[in-house]
Amino acid sequence: RVLPEDTEKDIYVVNGHITFQKVKDAKTVVKNGYIIPGLVDAHAHLSISSPAGDDASPKEAVEGSAKAHLHAGVLAIREPGSPDYAALDLHAEDGFPRIQTAGRFLAPHGKYFPGLAREIDEEDLPTVAAEEFKKSGFWAKVIGDFFDEKGNMVPNFRVETLKKAVEQVHKLGGRIATHVVSLEAIERAIEAGFDSIEHGTTMQESHIKEMVKKKIAFTPTMTIREGILEMWKGSGSPEEYQRIARAVKNQANIVKKAFDAGV
Repeated sequence: RVLPEDTEKDIYVVNGHITFQKVKDAKTVVKNGYIIPGLVDAHAHLSISSPAGDDASPKEAVEGSAKAHLHAGVLAIREPGSPDYAALDLHAEDGFPRIQTAGRFLAPHGKYFPGLAREIDEEDLPTVAAEEFKKSGFWAKVIGDFFDEKGNMVPNFRVETLKKAVEQVHKLGGRIATHVVSLEAIERAIEAGFDSIEHGTTMQESHIKEMVKKKIAFTPTMTIREGILEMWKGSGSPEEYQRIARAVKNQANIVKKAFDAGV
């Protein structure tokens, strides 16, 4: 039975593709089952919080995460950044989901969670972003903002530097994503022309038109909204926290407006 139509058909798999054309001498894999489309996880970090445990090697961590995804029905994973390159060794022909990774997270020194990013000097971002794209073959990933010493979320890179990084990766035929939460960092990412904005928690309706124009994708990661609020508790000013709380509450509305507008 094929969902969602719930119609009964004979289905054949040839070289990884589904066909309804009869195949001679086909081996029966299952009878009286159901077939549904595979799920896609558009933002996952396979080395982080792996079911393999905190003491697992990078290889064990990514394999544990990928197998958990597969068990849940996820057949394609987009990994926008990682603390290592272990996911590059996972392939569909070995029984894992298809994976597009982005190499290492890129951040200035001390401007991301300890131990996760490839820490660089700002002027090196364009060159290093190109290196990470070449390593992954798909994407590069820039950490666009992080907490300062006062607990406020501030941009990590000047817009001129971001533009150069985007230009370098595009010149090689790659795509480049950015982790941004704060308003100013979102605006810098849009101005620089990133291919995707990850999180974009404080995005405003005024940003949508320019994103459509520049064909910037949006991965809102709405399941971590409460976690983002937790990070802000006790950091920065109460006014800043309230502003973020309002943005989190309004995020679903912004996502719908962005979708309707063609983002």
